[in-house]
Amino acid sequence: MPFELEWVATLGDCVSRWPLLKTSGDAKEACRSAWPSLSRERRAEWLLTRLALAGNASAQQVIDAWVIRLLEAWFRRQRFPPALRDDAMQEVRSALWGVGAQSELAQFEGRGPLDRWLQIVSVRRALNTLRSTSAARTSDLALDDVEEERLGLTLGADLRLLKTSQQQAFKKAFEAALLTLDDRGRLLLSMRYLQGASVEQLATLVGAHRVSVSKWLAEARRSVQREVLARLEGDARDRPLAAWASSQPNLSISRLFQLPR
Repeated sequence: MPFELEWVATLGDCVSRWPLLKTSGDAKEACRSAWPSLSRERRAEWLLTRLALAGNASAQQVIDAWVIRLLEAWFRRQRFPPALRDDAMQEVRSALWGVGAQSELAQFEGRGPLDRWLQIVSVRRALNTLRSTSAARTSDLALDDVEEERLGLTLGADLRLLKTSQQQAFKKAFEAALLTLDDRGRLLLSMRYLQGASVEQLATLVGAHRVSVSKWLAEARRSVQREVLARLEGDARDRPLAAWASSQPNLSISRLFQLPR
């Protein structure tokens, strides 16, 4: 189907699903070159995220309301500390609405349902808030366990064995990836994931705004993730491990920092 027809159909799907969404003609040409080959449902969700990233206030409100519903339901189920919920919501919004390609939302490609993707991103960020407090329990810090048990991401027995038996491959790739960062990136990642510093504390440490720190952290984290996967994929022995790692929504930097040194 030609782009023009798909555009009209996708806009109709968006308005049908989110009646408060308002669009303008400006977004059409901006989306033309990046128009994805997806199912109608996924394409509507992809377009919603691109409209939001382009500054469409109604699209941003739709996604923000969606995230609030997902997080509030998760907060209740997991008995997340009420005193930390506002901080967690701020952490999630900071990640989703970062600057340009640095935002988490820009990483959504429509490969799966948007609500599922938003839930995973939001829960990860909410757990960062919990992890940074002195009251966090050890059981709260096992991010991989949270993914598998609370979000329903289960591993087969063979992949679970692969994951636990290849720590040295991960360790070698991770240490090499850290060396590709600049001093600021290494400092921020180590303080965040080893020392449990909050974004606010890091902003004070480096003398910058928390939004800038969030952007730098996201950039350093993605750089390490890409480098780890590239190194695993480059070694034929580690390609099964790379295949598992690349299938994860967001390779756990906190878990990599916990590998035996």
